[in-house]
Amino acid sequence: MPTDTFFNLPKEKRNRVVKAAIYQFASKGYSKASVTQIVHDAQIAKGSFYQYFNDKKSLYKYIVKMALDKKLEYIIEMDSSKIDGLYYFLIQINIAIIRFAEENINLARIVNDLPNMEQTYIYEELEIYHKKSGLNLFIPRLKKAVQEGKIKPEVNIHYAAHLLYNSSLFITNYFLEEKGVNSHKDMIPVIENIIGLIILGIKKDGGES
Repeated sequence: MPTDTFFNLPKEKRNRVVKAAIYQFASKGYSKASVTQIVHDAQIAKGSFYQYFNDKKSLYKYIVKMALDKKLEYIIEMDSSKIDGLYYFLIQINIAIIRFAEENINLARIVNDLPNMEQTYIYEELEIYHKKSGLNLFIPRLKKAVQEGKIKPEVNIHYAAHLLYNSSLFITNYFLEEKGVNSHKDMIPVIENIIGLIILGIKKDGGES
């Protein structure tokens, strides 16, 4: 994570470093992004970089945490407490995530690249945090649906939450990679289709989702 020296920099200079890092990590991934290019783009001395961050890893962790916090803002803004039914809850969660990706395309690329990390130690530190946050979105709602008799009682909540977490990653990747998909509105039919398939599998006969 950053040193106090970084946080004491003028805002404009901090923003240059962050902007350069986001671009490099989003376009090249962690392993190919270089500190040399980041400091060049940020217009700072390489020696200064190491006054701000211990190494590339600490900068990357800072950027990923920033991306995850930003993504969470979109989900919190959705106010899921006002959404009735598991199906509509899952639709709106994924629309919120796609809105985050639409408006923060490079941050979304960085977050969705986490499962592809070659450096296992970094994957474990960051992806586990990301996954835990994602699972915590789904598990309470799944438990509530079981209690209300809306999904099959034999459904394994843990497995179902992982399925929903991974489906949200797939949906985001589809948005990032599919040509002709330019906004969250374009993604609504895709989201409805994928969530519909999952709901059909866990929905209790006669139950409302």
